[in-house]
Amino acid sequence: MLLQNYPNVSQLSAKINPYFDCVATSLVDGIEYLTGQHIDIDAMVTACYGPNWHGATSAARYVEYCAEHGVHLFPIDGAPAMLVADLHTLIQEGKPCLLTEPDVYAPAHPDWSHVLSVYGETPGVLIARDPYSTHDVSHDDATWAKLLEYREIWVMEVLTVQLSIDMPAVAALFRQLDEKHWQSIKTECILHDGHLQDYIANGQVSLDRLGDLKSNEIIGSNGDSIVYFEFGARRWIEATHKVVSVDLYNPPGSSLPRILSPQQAPAMPQEHAIIEQIKALVQAIP
Repeated sequence: MLLQNYPNVSQLSAKINPYFDCVATSLVDGIEYLTGQHIDIDAMVTACYGPNWHGATSAARYVEYCAEHGVHLFPIDGAPAMLVADLHTLIQEGKPCLLTEPDVYAPAHPDWSHVLSVYGETPGVLIARDPYSTHDVSHDDATWAKLLEYREIWVMEVLTVQLSIDMPAVAALFRQLDEKHWQSIKTECILHDGHLQDYIANGQVSLDRLGDLKSNEIIGSNGDSIVYFEFGARRWIEATHKVVSVDLYNPPGSSLPRILSPQQAPAMPQEHAIIEQIKALVQAIP
């Protein structure tokens, strides 16, 4: 798979430090892909290194800048083969990554390195975008493991701002009973403990994708539980202490599997039917 419509900015378009802006350019591509913001390379480097910087730069120096633009940039360290395997998983999750390889454009400087952004994968193969040539570079996993330098990759993902009861959009839906219990203003159902922590941690996604809380926690015989929302349900898995999505139907643009279409979804007076469906789902949990 490829991260669709991935940007392809050339580091040579920078005016101040073009021959050394592979890191900044790779980050510019990732920020635009994740958030839609077009960032000027020179502006980014100047913000992080000061005016008229000339020379190599480091991903670590851009962490705060990326956060200010809604992107969480963080490293993963490990053996090259493990990092290559991680890259496959991260691309499948929609997270572009940066890797470092020997600089193929500076044979007279064998100690120089070059940064590319990984944005595609197929079984046994990774595809990276070279910001200098703006061409794709494709190698099998074994080759990437040999090329990868510093035993480190950098991951980019959308920065999630956790929800707070003080946020107006949250306060319009819930009242806080205590730090572990929020009550729906509309339905008076209560979201608590693990389900509440999950709702808070997912930030704006919770507000956009779940809608109003429509049930209290429904507990299965094995300790798993489901909470019903306007646009779906969330299942607490007791064995892993994690929450996963059990969408009944989804708002426009959702890529999650559908159980019911919006046209089939019951109106408020008939919600008992959906609650019964959820109870049946809970009982069917192995």
